[in-house]
Amino acid sequence: GGIDSMVLNSLFEQSLPKSQFVVAHYNHRLRGQESDLDEAWLKDLCVNKNLQCVSERRKNCGDSENSLRKDRRAFLQRVQRSFKESSWPSSCDNRVKDTCCLI
Repeated sequence: GGIDSMVLNSLFEQSLPKSQFVVAHYNHRLRGQESDLDEAWLKDLCVNKNLQCVSERRKNCGDSENSLRKDRRAFLQRVQRSFKESSWPSSCDNRVKDTCCLI
């Protein structure tokens, strides 16, 4: 739900059919209830806009920043694998797919 993610989401909404992208959110749970409220707000936004949304919450607390990055990246890679490649335009380069999915 950060400004950079919301701008990217808006660009996708304006340029791609809703079936060609998925909103992925990883809740690091670093800010307690505030993190959970951000996750709930994003899920509601996606429901209201009829957007595909996948989210996951970090299970462990007190991990290092590097560990948090690895967990988030692993989550995004799982989302990428589960998101059907057929929904990407055939003209879309694989590097673009990877970048868009892992931002």
